[in-house]
Order: sequence, then C-alpha cells, then structure tokens
Amino acid sequence: FELEVKFASGVQDHYAIQGLVVEQDPGNFIRFDFFGNTATTDIFAAQFVDGTPSIQVNAPITNAGVAPLYMRVRRLGNQWTQSYSLDGQSWIAAPSFTRALTVNSVGIFAANADVTPAHTAVVDYFFSRAAPIVPEDGTVGTTLTTSTIGNGTITATPDQAVYNCADSVSLTAVADPGWVFTGWDGDITETDNPVVVPMADDLLVTATFQQVTTQNTLLYLSSTTNGVVDGVSFRDEDIVVYDTEGDSWSLFFDGSDVGVISDVDAFDFLADGSLLFSLAGDTTVPGLGSVDDSDIVRFIPTSWGPTTSGSFEFYFDGSDVGLTLSGEDIIAIAALDNGSFLASFIGNPSVPGLTAKDEDLLLFTPTQLGVNTIGTWSLYFDGSDVGFDELYYEDIYATWADGATGAVHLAARGVYNVPGLSGDEDDVFVCTPGIFGPTTTCSFSLEWDGDLYGFGSEDIDGIAWGEPTAVASRFDSTQPAAATEDATASGPDEIDSSRDDDDGEQWSIFLPAIMR
Repeated sequence: FELEVKFASGVQDHYAIQGLVVEQDPGNFIRFDFFGNTATTDIFAAQFVDGTPSIQVNAPITNAGVAPLYMRVRRLGNQWTQSYSLDGQSWIAAPSFTRALTVNSVGIFAANADVTPAHTAVVDYFFSRAAPIVPEDGTVGTTLTTSTIGNGTITATPDQAVYNCADSVSLTAVADPGWVFTGWDGDITETDNPVVVPMADDLLVTATFQQVTTQNTLLYLSSTTNGVVDGVSFRDEDIVVYDTEGDSWSLFFDGSDVGVISDVDAFDFLADGSLLFSLAGDTTVPGLGSVDDSDIVRFIPTSWGPTTSGSFEFYFDGSDVGLTLSGEDIIAIAALDNGSFLASFIGNPSVPGLTAKDEDLLLFTPTQLGVNTIGTWSLYFDGSDVGFDELYYEDIYATWADGATGAVHLAARGVYNVPGLSGDEDDVFVCTPGIFGPTTTCSFSLEWDGDLYGFGSEDIDGIAWGEPTAVASRFDSTQPAAATEDATASGPDEIDSSRDDDDGEQWSIFLPAIMR
C-alpha cells in the first residue's frame, strides 16, 4: 500500500512534530514525520520493536516553518520508503529500510517534545493512493438563493452563481425609503445586518422589510440667519415649526424671550418634550453663565411660542470629553432613545479614541451628563463612505434620528451631491441605512425642499420632526426645577426689532412628542 498526507501547517518550533503512524500494536509500529530542528524542517522515520526505537531516517529538507508539507509512505513486501514534497508535484525519496510488520491501523499524529510549545497540525487531506480523492480540492457547487418580503434589496459579497464549500458570503439587507429591515428567514434566522454565512450547503435566505407608518406632521427648523416665512418673523436664535397637514408656519421657540441671543445652530427634543440646543459661539445663558459652542443646554419649557418661558440646565459639557479646540463647535445634534446622542462639528474633531471629519456623525454614549460630563465617543456615520465630499458645503449642518425607521435625516451646509440625489442648503434629506458605523452604507432620498414652502432663502441649521401635544399635559409651571444647575429664564420686554408686535393674535401652543 501507499499512503499520502498533506500538512497545511509547518513545524516552526524546536521538536514540533507532525506525521504518520503505521501500527501493529502499541509496542510495535513505525513512525514517519516532519519535525522542527531549530532552523530547519527535518524528515524522520523510526521503527519500534517491543517499545525500543531504531532511527531509520533523519535529515533536514527545508527551512523551519515552511508549509505546506507533503509525505508519502509506501510498503512493498517488507520494504518501506518515505518520500516528501514541498509542492505536491516533485517528490524526493528518503533511504528505504526493511521491517516485517502486521499492520492493523494507520493514522496521522501531532506532538511536541519536552518543553516545546504545543503544536497544532493542520491536515488538508490523508488518503490511500489506491483510493485517492480526485480532484482533491474539487468544487462542491453550493448555491445561494435570496428573496425579500416587503420593499428592500439584498446584496451578497461576493456575489456569484456557485460557491465552494470553504466560501463565506456577507449578506446586507438595504431597506427602501419608508421601510425598515426586521430580520432574516429561511436557512438563517438572524437579525444582524450584515450577516456572514458559510456556504457549506445550498442556502435559501429571505430578508423581511416592514413599512413604517409615521405620524410626524410637524417639522421644526432653525436657520443661520434672521428671516420671514409666510408672514412669521424669526431670528437665528429661534425655532419655527411647519405644519405639513395644515400647510402653515408658526414661531415655536423665541430665544430672545428667555435671554438666548446667539444663533441656535443645533437642537433636538428629548422624549419628555424638553429642548436640547447648542449655540454658534461662546456666550452666556441666563442663570448658567458662560456656555461654550461645544456645550449642550437643556431648556425645560413652561410655554412655547411668541411668549416662550422656562428654565435652563447644563446638559453636556464638551470640554469634559475632549472638545477643546476652536473647530469642535457642535453644529448638529440628534437625541437617541437610549440617552446617547449624535453630533456633528463645524470642523474636524479629535476626541479621545478617534478623529473625524465635518461630514461625519459621532455617537456620544454618556455615563454621566451635566456640568461634569463623562462618556465615550464612537463613529456612527462616515460621510465619506456615502459620497460626502471634503468640500465645506457638504458638511452636515443639521440632523435628526428617527427611532422608528433607523433613518438619519440631514441638512447640508450648501450644495450637496450624493449618490442618487443632489440639492442645497434649504433641503431636508434622508439616509435610509444599510449599515451605520465605521463602514457606512445608505440610500438617499429627498424629504423636504424649502424652496417649495417659502424657506428657500434660508440655510437650515437645525431639524426635528414631532407631533403636537398640549403643553399643560407635560409641564407644571408651578413646580420648581429639580436640577441644581437649572435657571429660570426670561428675556427683555421688547419685541425683536425684526418682528411685529403680535398682540391680539390667537396662538395654539404645542409641545413636540417626538416619534422615535
């Protein structure tokens, strides 16, 4: 008979051993192997008679650690010949020797000697030359069939008609706008996206997408400048709201009423209806004192609209978590349901653990908020991965995260051009995710164009969607603020010079109950 084995592993360590054993019984056998001998790989054979060894072959053949290593052992009568190859094509025979042996078993083994580290042998194949595996590395020919339920697509990487048994495929589900991926079915039942699957067998895989029914009808906006929309005057420290059902505009947050005199350049609402905002420059806020453009302030309202009132508290101190440079002004924020938030910056921020660009979104995960802020940063959205350029006018200028769909809503600093969509600074557009993180994929769609609703002359620097809920149901103005850094705010009695006196106009005041 003749045996053949291919070791995919080399023998790097001194006396690391891998080979074949041909056995009559535990005391009578022949050992054929490769072993590491400091700088070389040696071929070796020894026969054992009643437990006593006798070396038959011992010679260096190549450098230590070389792989793969091939070996053949042939028996012709009582003559034994050991051969080796480094490529499986050219074979070199070691000296033959004679041994009468009643063979009862053969097999592969791995070993180490004395204090040598344990050796792991990797065996590609082992067979009798009388019944070889042909072809040794043949194609199994497994196939992948995908389908979808709902509106979305599946991408496979690599994408091919037939796979080998050793192949793996990465599957990514990409939901269409207004839909969200909910999970995989068929031969894999996961919710991870993307998911990596081994192609050991034919696979049938289905991605399920669910349509999102959103009830958001109110779009909250802030601008970089003072302006007028549909007869409603506003300043850059204000927030206006557009009612998409009633096609009407109103003033929602009057910054001057509560002493805010700097541009509100980022905002979002918490689930309790309070307002988070950041300011375009270093300034003071009544009761809080100095506030940096890398800080976030929380406003707890007692009333909204043309007579805004409420109290302030420090929510986030950027200098506590690495925001200390002039280019690290927060320019966009989006509050998430779990208490973390997304942020983008006027420049390229460098925070503990990472650096980013002004077209990126960072995720801040807090362990403590307030005047002593503690937490960690991670990259949530890499703008360069999805077509945002290094040019300043493709910087992210506003964002809002939809917890129901996972989508990120965006506004750009100026004219933008991303895959499948282009527009300008008065647009709100949506990134429906494939993947968020250091490798970002998404599909873009236009959500709202300010040119169509009288906002075309503005540069949007804050966005949020929400639903109306009566203020009285959320806030009791007779209750004192609980936080130690709260400060009741009120502004000057006079009306902004850019705004007419609204005395006599009837106002309906609403509080945003954000749909996440």
